[in-house]
Amino acid sequence: RCGSADAARTVHNEDPILAKMIAQAASKLNLAPHVVGASDGSASYTLTGPGDLEGHKGHDNRYYLVDVSRTFPAQPPPLHSRAFLYNLLRPEFVRRWTRARLSSDAFSRWQCWDPRKEELDQDVTDASTFLVTVTVKQFAAFLDAQCDRNGNCPEDLKLVENMHRRGINVRHMGVVYSLVGQERIRDALRLEMTTRAVKIEMKEAMVQTMESVQTLCEEPFKETVLGILNKYIGTHYSAVSWCDLEKKINEKFEPGFRITVNPDNVDFCKLAQSLQEAVGFTLSPDANAELADGNRILFVSSDVLEVEAKVKHTNIVECSEALALFMSARRQQGIGESARLLRVCNNKFQRATLASPDNTATLFQWGASIQLQSQLTDDTSSKVNLLKSACEKFASAIEIDPEFCIGHLALGQALLEICTGKRFPECEQAAYHLKRALELNTAYARFPASTYAFYHILTRVAATSSCTSSGSSSTITTRRPTLRIFSSSSIPYSRAQYRPRRPVPFLPLRPNMTGSLLPLCFLVQGGTGRYAVR
Repeated sequence: RCGSADAARTVHNEDPILAKMIAQAASKLNLAPHVVGASDGSASYTLTGPGDLEGHKGHDNRYYLVDVSRTFPAQPPPLHSRAFLYNLLRPEFVRRWTRARLSSDAFSRWQCWDPRKEELDQDVTDASTFLVTVTVKQFAAFLDAQCDRNGNCPEDLKLVENMHRRGINVRHMGVVYSLVGQERIRDALRLEMTTRAVKIEMKEAMVQTMESVQTLCEEPFKETVLGILNKYIGTHYSAVSWCDLEKKINEKFEPGFRITVNPDNVDFCKLAQSLQEAVGFTLSPDANAELADGNRILFVSSDVLEVEAKVKHTNIVECSEALALFMSARRQQGIGESARLLRVCNNKFQRATLASPDNTATLFQWGASIQLQSQLTDDTSSKVNLLKSACEKFASAIEIDPEFCIGHLALGQALLEICTGKRFPECEQAAYHLKRALELNTAYARFPASTYAFYHILTRVAATSSCTSSGSSSTITTRRPTLRIFSSSSIPYSRAQYRPRRPVPFLPLRPNMTGSLLPLCFLVQGGTGRYAVR
């Protein structure tokens, strides 16, 4: 066993195999080893996770961990506060913090027996200070940069996803609000904070409804939703309720200055849409249309069509479902059915990314799905928009892991599809990422250069190339490069498939090549040494 199951009355760490596995996992999560002792001082052990983490060996000889909610360290809590139990740093930030490993039990009595307690607490304090004073400021500058000179910004800023990807907790959204300068950004932040505050109130009201009626009938919950909607965005909304809501928002999000929230600076239509997504209820088309027209209505029973349960789980479920849909879409013969499956697949990947925004594999697979979707449309504008969206996903994966070889390759190919046959800036960007993919492949031998084509493409858009467009074809003059190729049976879509195989001889490229810049995939069939065009 490992850890404590009785509030530190006894502490265990007798199983060396379990202790080693936990230490390895903690090292990847950047968690510091520290001394945890029993409350009476009878025994103490060096643990690399929270003291109340429980490790058990089952009757099937497998190891299991429970009570992992305090895995990551807490931010410095107020004096005599129990906030160290729930105001935790995000895993994305902890993993990227390189100055020191951080203790899961910082600011708690679990590590009171550790002689380095003050040092461990100070390490977490330094990390928390950096998060608020540097990381949050950088994110605020990033948001301001999304707006053009006229103050226009994208409709969907993906605030929560972008915050989590940088390791910023949503509770710091008030600080972000106080740092941004663009009014449109502030409106989006104010809407998100208002949505979350109303959602909390609505969820608490639903819990009370469940305790009082003790039934799964939907009607009582519809009445609860109606009451909250009329309280804030109905015809006879309560000004007192909005004052209380403003107070809750300022307490929860801890801004640098007081945030003003009232019916005049919150878009009721957007608030209703956000609440439907956050809570899980659905308004009737008539109610949504009235709100979209700027009308305030008195919500009645017929306006709430259904109330669904919102279930939170790890992204592995959504990822598995999305990958299954992706593979099904590739096998479909009809374009319409494939496009439908890919739309559902992309929605699954979007939810998976919300749960784990720094997962490079999820972002890459999502980009690959969008790229495949672009190949099923004949509309040039839609195709380019989809390819740009795929590039955004690949670029996000590379931002998280700059050495993500297949991410550079996929991004380069997607950029080439955007700039087909012409010398646009995307061509130079594509050349950079394809070259980077080759450098990573050569330096680390982690992935086979499974396509002769992508180096072929690289040489055609290199900065030293001369390109003249003629109709749908281009004539490119380039130097004579060579590339060592490893045989592979298919273009891989996951890291597990990137394994070098038997090398084949060097292949020279012809110095004068004619053709469009669309990617061609010349694959070496595994074990045969023959080339197939795909």
